[in-house]
Amino acid sequence: MRTNHILSLFILYIICGHACGQNDYRITHYDEDDGLMEAEVFQGYQDTDGLIWFASRDGLIRYDSHRFTTFKAYPGDDCPLRSNHISRFEDRGNHIICMSQDKAYTFDKNTGRFTLSHSMPRKLDPNNIYDKMAERIKSLPEYQGMDNLKVRLIDRQGGIWVRSSRGLERIEKTVRKPAPVMTGSELEEEEVRALMIDSRGNRWVADKNRHIRIFAPEGGVRYLMPDGSISATRRPFGMRAYCMHEDRKGRIWIGCKPDGLVLMTRKGTGFNVRHFKAAKTPYALNSNAIYDIAEDKKGRIWIATYGGGLNMADERGDGTVRFLNKTNKLRAYPTNAMFIHGMAIRHDGILVAATSEGLVTARVAADAAQMTFVMNKRRPNDATSLPTDYLHDVIETKDKKTVISTNGGGICSTPAQGSNLLREDIAFMTYNSQGSTTTDVFLSLTEDHNGNVWAVGKTSLTKINTGNGKIENYNKMSFGGSFMFSEAMPICDRHGIMTLGTTQGYLTLDTKGMGKSTFVPSIKIYAPDTIRLTSEEKSVIVDFSAIDYSQHEPITYAYMIDGLDREWQYTHDNHIYYGNIPVGTYKLRVRSTNSDGVWTDNEKSITIIRKPAFNETRTAWMLYGILLLISAAAIYHTARYIHKLRKEMRDYQLKASEQIEYMANRVRELTAGHSEIQSSGDDTDENTDEDFTAKAKAYVRENIGDSSITVETFAQHMNMSKSLLYLKCKKHLGHTPNSFIQNTRINHAAQMLKKSKEAPNISDIAYKCGFADPKYFSRCFKKSTGLTPSAYAAQEDE
Repeated sequence: MRTNHILSLFILYIICGHACGQNDYRITHYDEDDGLMEAEVFQGYQDTDGLIWFASRDGLIRYDSHRFTTFKAYPGDDCPLRSNHISRFEDRGNHIICMSQDKAYTFDKNTGRFTLSHSMPRKLDPNNIYDKMAERIKSLPEYQGMDNLKVRLIDRQGGIWVRSSRGLERIEKTVRKPAPVMTGSELEEEEVRALMIDSRGNRWVADKNRHIRIFAPEGGVRYLMPDGSISATRRPFGMRAYCMHEDRKGRIWIGCKPDGLVLMTRKGTGFNVRHFKAAKTPYALNSNAIYDIAEDKKGRIWIATYGGGLNMADERGDGTVRFLNKTNKLRAYPTNAMFIHGMAIRHDGILVAATSEGLVTARVAADAAQMTFVMNKRRPNDATSLPTDYLHDVIETKDKKTVISTNGGGICSTPAQGSNLLREDIAFMTYNSQGSTTTDVFLSLTEDHNGNVWAVGKTSLTKINTGNGKIENYNKMSFGGSFMFSEAMPICDRHGIMTLGTTQGYLTLDTKGMGKSTFVPSIKIYAPDTIRLTSEEKSVIVDFSAIDYSQHEPITYAYMIDGLDREWQYTHDNHIYYGNIPVGTYKLRVRSTNSDGVWTDNEKSITIIRKPAFNETRTAWMLYGILLLISAAAIYHTARYIHKLRKEMRDYQLKASEQIEYMANRVRELTAGHSEIQSSGDDTDENTDEDFTAKAKAYVRENIGDSSITVETFAQHMNMSKSLLYLKCKKHLGHTPNSFIQNTRINHAAQMLKKSKEAPNISDIAYKCGFADPKYFSRCFKKSTGLTPSAYAAQEDE
C-alpha cells in the first residue's frame, strides 16, 4: 500500500504539473552506452545495499548507478544455466534464487556464480500494483499510445523504472530549474554586467548592450536614458555600466567602461546627470574603466579602477569634485596594484581591494594623503596565504569576516579585523576544488540574509557557510537554458531573492528555496572485507559505487589508504589502483557525495593485508646484516693484505710487470692458504741467504746447457713461488730470475770463448750455454758485452 500511495502521489504531481504547462519530471533512458544489452526486463528489485536487479531475457542484470552488469552463461564456461532467459527471482540476502526454464538456480552476489538450487523463488503477484499503475504513466506525453508499457520498480529515491517500446527508463520528479530572463531579442547576447537594488526597492540591471533596466517592486520595467530621464520603451543608456552604487544621499553612481563615472541626482521622475572622465589635469579621474564603488563612514565615495588603481571623489564646498589618486594625494598606493576588480570598506574602517596582484588593505583616514597601504600576496609553502595573487571580488560578511574570490585559487576567508588586516601575513582559510568546490575560478560574491556566502563561477554557483564550512555546489545542470555567469556582483533583497548576471540576461533565485538533496547514498565496495595479497602481489584494483540513481551531477569520491596516503584523494571514477604496496596491514576508506554534489557521512572501508616475501622479513634483514658485516670484514682484511703487498713491492722495487705477476701469485697464495709470504722475512736454518745464493747459482750452472729452464722450473727447484723467487733473486743476486739465468749463460759463454784456442764454433757454444738459437745468442751476447762472440774471442787472443 505504501508503494501504491507514493506512486499515486507522484503521478498526480507530474500530471498536474503538465496540465499547468510545467515539465517537473525527468526521464533517464538507458541503453548499450550504460552497459544495458537487453531492455526486455520482467522484474525489478532493490536490495539492502541499494543495488537494483532485473530479470531479463539475457540473464540477471545488476545496476549500481554507474553501469549495468549482466550475469549469465557464456560459451565454454561452467555455468549451469541452460538458458539465459530468467523470468523471475527472489532476493535472499547474499543470494538470489532465479527461475529459468522451470529450473531454479542460486546466484551468489559475492562470487557472481550460478549453482543449481533446491529452493524455488516465490511467484509474482498476478495483481501486480505496478501493472495497474502503468495506465497512469501512459497519460504523460512521452508515453501516450504505448500499450506495452510496464512499471518494473520504484526505487527508494522515488524513481519509477518503466519498460516500454522506448526501452528501459527511469522517471523522476524534479524541481523546476531557474533560467535567465532576457528583455531583448533572443537572437542577441545580453550579458548583464552590473546589478543594484536602490533604497526604493527598485532592481537595476545593466548589460553590455548599453541598456540599464529598472524593475519596480510592484512590477514593470523602465529604461534609463543618457540624459537621466526614464523611458517606458526599450532604449539604450549609451554606456556600458560595470558597477552601480546608491550613496546615503540617494544619489546613484554608475561606473562605466570605457566611459568613466556618472553621478545622477534625483529630480522628479528622473535624474540630473554629471559625467566624469579621465583627463591630464592634476585632480582628474585617472582611468575610464570603473569596476567597483564603495562609500566610507564619512560619506566619501571610493572608486576602484581597472588600470588607475584607487580613486577617491573629494567633493568640494563649491560643488566641484576632484579625484585623489596615485598621481596626487594617494602616492603611497602600490604601483603594482593598479588593476582592481572588487573593493569593500569594512565596518572597522579597513579598505580591502581585490587586485590582479594581490590584496591591498588600508585604514581609511580623514586625510587620504596620510594613508598607508599593505599588500598580501601568495606565500609559497604557506597553506594559510592567498593561493593566488589574481583576485576578483571581496566582501565583508555579517559575522565580520572578509571573503575573497580568486581567479584559479578558490575562495578565501579570514576572521582578521582592524589592525590584523594591516599585515603582510594575513592567515586565510581556502575553499577550493580539492574536496570543496567544483571550480577554482570565482568571479563575484554576495551574502544572503541567512549569512551564507554565494560565490559565482563561470558555469557554477557555490554556497558557503563560513561558520561551519558547509559547501553546496550548483552546476549548470541545476539551471535551465544555456548560459554562463558574468562578472556582475550579485544582489540579494530582503525576501531572499538573489539576482545574478549571465550572458543571457539576469537570473533570479530564491535562496530560501535553494537546497541540496539530503540523500545519503550507500557505498558498495566490490571486494571482500579483507583483501590478502601474497608476497608476489604488490598492486590492487578496487571497484566501488555510491548508490544514487538521481544523477543530477557526477558523483565525486574521496579515498585514502591509512598508512600510505597523507590526505584524501579525489576522483569521479568508481575504481582505484594502487601499486607497489609495502608489506603490512592497511585500511582503504572510501566516501562520496550524493548526486547533488553534497558530501555525506557514508564512509566504507576494507582491509588490505600484504604478506612479506622472505627477503622482506625481519629474519632476512638480520641475515643480510650478518652477511654485510662478514663482507665488510673480508673487504677490510683484503684491503689490509693488498696494502701489505704493495709495501713489500715498494721495498723490493719490482718492475710493473713483476708487480702484476707478484700480486697475482700472492692472491693465489692467499686463496690457497699458502704461508710462504710470512716466511719471506724470516730466515730459517733451511733457507738462509747463503744457502739460497749457493743453491740458485748451482742450479743454473748445473743446467746451463738446458734451454728449457724457465722461471717456473727455477722456482720449483728452489721450492718456492715465483713471487718469492723474484724477491730473493733481487735481494741476494741483484737480478730478477730471468736476468740471473741469462747473465750466467753469457758469462759462461764468455769463459768458453776465452778458452778457445782456435776459431770458436759460435753455434756450439750457444747450444752448450742453453741458447736454442745461435743468432739470438749473438744478439744477447753483444747487448751484454758490447761485442759479438767472434769479436770477443779475437780480442782475447790479442
